[in-house]
Amino acid sequence: MRNRADLDALLRDILSDKISNFYFAPPSNIKISYPCVIYYKEGADHIQADDRKYISTMRYNLSIISKSSDFNTSCTELLLEKLPMCRLSNCYVSDNLYHDALTVYF
Repeated sequence: MRNRADLDALLRDILSDKISNFYFAPPSNIKISYPCVIYYKEGADHIQADDRKYISTMRYNLSIISKSSDFNTSCTELLLEKLPMCRLSNCYVSDNLYHDALTVYF
């Protein structure tokens, strides 16, 4: 079964030439450097039959944050291409930073 460390390694591998700052559920006292990827566990989806769980898939919320919308778009398109169970949830601007929020099942 794959775990969060496997997801971290995969994200770093896919985005290694674009982003070097990756944070998993960072506490509020951490100084974040941009551009970055921030992700955290959001929940799990289960497939059940015969009163048993057959498949459990963890769901992660992932945000690409940078000062450029075009930069985010290129990173988002790369993730959508390389991760089959990934979808773009939302795009927004906050504090002059562009955020692309994705949902990743892993």
